[in-house]
Amino acid sequence: MTINDKVRWAFITALFPFCGLVSSIKANRTYVFPGVFAIFFFFIGTQIIANESNDFGRYMMNFSLLSMQSGFSFEYYFISLNESSQIDFYLPFMTWFVSRFTSNTQVFAGILAMLYGICLSFNFKYITKYCNSSTLFIVLFFVLVLLPKASYTHRWWMAMQVFLLGALPYILEGKYKFLLFSIASIFIHFSFLYLLVILLVYKFLPKYSLISYVLIFIVANLLESLDIGAITGVIEQYLPDSFNSRNESYINAEFQDHNWFSQSGRVTWKFLNIGLVLYIFFQLRDYLKYRPEYKSLLVCTLLIGTFSAIANLTEWGWRYLDVTNFMFCSLYILILADSKVFGLKFDNVIRIASPFFVYIILFQLRGVLGIIGINALCVGNVLTTWFIEDSCPVLSLIK
Repeated sequence: MTINDKVRWAFITALFPFCGLVSSIKANRTYVFPGVFAIFFFFIGTQIIANESNDFGRYMMNFSLLSMQSGFSFEYYFISLNESSQIDFYLPFMTWFVSRFTSNTQVFAGILAMLYGICLSFNFKYITKYCNSSTLFIVLFFVLVLLPKASYTHRWWMAMQVFLLGALPYILEGKYKFLLFSIASIFIHFSFLYLLVILLVYKFLPKYSLISYVLIFIVANLLESLDIGAITGVIEQYLPDSFNSRNESYINAEFQDHNWFSQSGRVTWKFLNIGLVLYIFFQLRDYLKYRPEYKSLLVCTLLIGTFSAIANLTEWGWRYLDVTNFMFCSLYILILADSKVFGLKFDNVIRIASPFFVYIILFQLRGVLGIIGINALCVGNVLTTWFIEDSCPVLSLIK
């Protein structure tokens, strides 16, 4: 590892963002991930096309208004916000801080996306350190599957990455000091308080038998096939009301009938996870005795997955599924890295499941194409982003 090597990868990513990201992962250059991810996501952030109906457009509007005001202290700005916007500190602070230096919304969006990318790179690097060359193909799947949709600048997905920065080392290595990251996530988005409670409680739960966790997880994920109107009403009493007023900004129940592809992607995720969990439970129980840290990750993921499935009964709770999917993918990669050593044949299972992963990748990439333009996709890079502007997403051109 040399400084020149890092500079070379940074230069490649700056000129060819998509190629630089994929190549660094394929070459397993974990030491350049933070720089490569930072440049890639900064570029994507600057290319996101604002829409007044979503949170990104609202972020940019608030930033533009604040940048025109001089002499504002953060305390004064924070107090001036409405009560619902004072629950979290991350977005108000970043809006105020960046607006003191520039009024360019592209720069602001790029910085938000870059911070997300850096946190993602550390989580990705943490998982891939267990992998070797034989598992790189699934690592590539991992990053493609988990590319979030129009969420690079969204505080909820930023909070998700910060939460995982603490949760993964805490679960796998028992490093309590990393819980500070998970605690910090609630200051980025308050709804992570629920996951933090689960993370703290799971440590005191019995982990000898998996059957109860598996059954509860499966039942929770199959609830949507039942009459759940009464259940949904009860759940919404205990979950934040502030999300309900913004349902139209997301893929939710109101649009389910019109967005079959999006819903089919989530259904595929659900049954893929159920199938792989059942395989691990029936075929890999002996293996988990040699890997108690992976068993702990499975238990915690099942608990969070159960909560996510229940939260998904509301119109906005689907976002918790992204945390579950991230943790499940991390578990699959860790087991896959041991597959040949322990003779698990898990690599064969993943190959059989690969068509479903490919479908999910298409589902995720569809979201990406819905936020960037054709120029950004084909010829865009960190240099041209300031001169080439798209007003129409690629997905709109395809339609």
